[in-house]
Amino acid sequence: MSETTELELWFAYPQDTAEREIAASWASVLSQDELHRLHQFRFQMDRARYLAAHALLRIAVSRSIGMPARSLRFKTNEHGKPSLDHPIGVQFNLSHTRHLAACVISHRGEIGLDVEGFDRSQEIAEVGSEVFSATELAELATLSGVQRDVRRTQLWTLKEAYVKALGVGLSIPTNEISFSYDTAQQIHARISRALDAQPGRWRFCLLEHEKHSVCLVVENADESPVSMCTIYGATCVAQRRATPAITSFRCEKS
Repeated sequence: MSETTELELWFAYPQDTAEREIAASWASVLSQDELHRLHQFRFQMDRARYLAAHALLRIAVSRSIGMPARSLRFKTNEHGKPSLDHPIGVQFNLSHTRHLAACVISHRGEIGLDVEGFDRSQEIAEVGSEVFSATELAELATLSGVQRDVRRTQLWTLKEAYVKALGVGLSIPTNEISFSYDTAQQIHARISRALDAQPGRWRFCLLEHEKHSVCLVVENADESPVSMCTIYGATCVAQRRATPAITSFRCEKS
């Protein structure tokens, strides 16, 4: 799909699986284990989300590396981070919500991805004191309405994507990771070296897509472009899309 200097960001929509032909086509690329897991979900909403996300992952990786989607074999580390069973220099990460599935592919280093709908802001607020730093909570207190919902969701995705890039699960205290916004709305990341010995190696990319906050965190990446593509229909047509404005920054020493 793209040059290896690009970060590839792929999307699919769980609601598309309501069409029987699309659901059957997307399910055809899943492994037997994935199909078994798919049918274990009790609710259609959960099945749709799982099917869209895992079909998207296989299709996106397949088109990036030139291997059949169904032949791909994955493994996970002890914290659940996925990778190809036989590494070939490509890293990827997956995230999904009720309305959106997303996958990012990098040929440059470790990668983390998180997507979250702005409509989940109030749910995030319920755990805010455990997740956000004192600086973040103070800044959130100065905002209201839509601004606060957007900021809260952005902070959540920044932290989740970073933790996923590290590949350590929930073993680090996210309230010791801090993202602050200056008066020009530039974002400054501060991560203690007690949590990460090389925080400066990470590039953060934050954007909005379809009422969602989307965050990519990639290791050792320069200002390489981000390409964006969406999977549609039973034939899995890949439609290239214009990438929206991206806020890009690196971690500062703490």
